[in-house]
Amino acid sequence: MGTESARYGEELFHLLVETVADYAIFAMDPAGRIVHWNAGAERVTGYTQADALGTTLASIFTPDDVAAGVPEQELRTAAATGRAEEERWHVRKDGVRFWAQGV
Repeated sequence: MGTESARYGEELFHLLVETVADYAIFAMDPAGRIVHWNAGAERVTGYTQADALGTTLASIFTPDDVAAGVPEQELRTAAATGRAEEERWHVRKDGVRFWAQGV
């Protein structure tokens, strides 16, 4: 029953994440490549799941932040501490900037 219960919990978690439209929820692998992108991430950033999967988050950072290595620094922080938190300008697919808090 433990395995079945764990599987149910995992399926429930995925269903919840997939249906959230007000918040961008995504996951990355240890190399920083996006492996999960929910409907909220698509709505907030303008990038579809097909656009995002396998890429890095650099596309939603401002050019100045990319040049300063901010995406890589956040990945290093998350790897070292299990968490990275920031509040800054990001860029949608259409080039419009938006202010966001990310954890």
